[in-house]
Amino acid sequence: MSLPVRYSLVVLLFVIILLVRLWFQLSGVNDVHESAVPPSSAYCNSPGIHANCLFTRSMCYNVNLRTWELSNLPFPNWGGVSLRSRGELSITDPLYWTCNELFIPKLSTLPAMERIYWVNGTNVMSCIWVNVFGHIFLEMLLPAWLAMRNLADSFNLSDRNVTYILDSRYTASLAAPTFTILSDRPILQLENLVNETNRQQKSHICFERLIVGYRLQSALQFPHNAAHLESKDLALFRDYIKTMHGLPLQVNMSAGACIALLIQRKYSRRILEKSEKGIVAMLRERTLCTVKIATFDGLAMLEQVRLVASATIFISVSGSGGHQFIWLPDGAASLLLVHRHLGTGVIGHGGIGGGGFPGNDLLCWKHPTIMCVNAATTSLTAHYSSDVEVDLHSFSIALDMIKLWQRRGKFDPRDPSE
Repeated sequence: MSLPVRYSLVVLLFVIILLVRLWFQLSGVNDVHESAVPPSSAYCNSPGIHANCLFTRSMCYNVNLRTWELSNLPFPNWGGVSLRSRGELSITDPLYWTCNELFIPKLSTLPAMERIYWVNGTNVMSCIWVNVFGHIFLEMLLPAWLAMRNLADSFNLSDRNVTYILDSRYTASLAAPTFTILSDRPILQLENLVNETNRQQKSHICFERLIVGYRLQSALQFPHNAAHLESKDLALFRDYIKTMHGLPLQVNMSAGACIALLIQRKYSRRILEKSEKGIVAMLRERTLCTVKIATFDGLAMLEQVRLVASATIFISVSGSGGHQFIWLPDGAASLLLVHRHLGTGVIGHGGIGGGGFPGNDLLCWKHPTIMCVNAATTSLTAHYSSDVEVDLHSFSIALDMIKLWQRRGKFDPRDPSE
């Protein structure tokens, strides 16, 4: 064999090897990208997990029969997901019952195109079962965002193109205004979509992409239970909302520039005037912060976020919007004035439940970059709505803890050395 021929064969073999290696590399890249597929049926049906499930161009709502329909099942032997963001399906109390059923659409053929009212883009549906702000915030809004975030990452969906749809089973005037912080798009009501479909004389609402179900890691019976959250979830949620609405992620915490925000109420669980004056004077003297007194009653959700996001120290009575401390910047402190008669001893499956102090305590555990301390109060009556008088000695100790935290960057009251 002549030298030129040998040389040509060697070059050809080298080219073939390069092409084979390139093919394997591309196959590996494709394998990585192909991981962004809908969750398996095992993930959706795993006991105790209310999972995320995404339906693409096959999920429709029959407005005449009031039933959900699928043109093809997403998984073999799929058993549905809960419409609830948390809670055991066996709960029959009217407060909790309205969204308890499993989401199991009927298998049906896709209707004729002229009968369909299409809802384009990515939509997240949340079932609304009560008109109480704390429930809506922690058990409907936050899990809905987590569901969207989880699948948006998997499917490379744009956060800004997500629309939230509320299936309001309860007259919930607080739900839509609360959800407005999640998206620049209008919050839709399923009932309004039904009315528009009827007006156009169509029979089905069909969704381009619909997310239902919520990421929870245990079946939790009690309200306000945040045990399913991962430590990073609250910080991601906070920074997402702040970035979306142009709020700074950090604030000036130095003496003279810092802000101590005290939340009062217009009715029930108010701080008595004498106590208010005492803690305001102590805050000014001990922290050198500007003290602001505000109320969340009737204040738009975004304005509540804006107020808290600017604070260095956030003071509130338990059961009065104290969970809003999650908007505080890293290194800030939440000082909770514990109401003795509001949800201080409720234990649920998988963690602490109940409103007020336990709910805030568990949220703080999941938000470790924020310092959380408590001060005692005395209520005027043995009722959860009673006004309170603040124990100023207890409040002073809480301020000492905060000053140590902000000077050293850490403080753990469970550590004996502290």
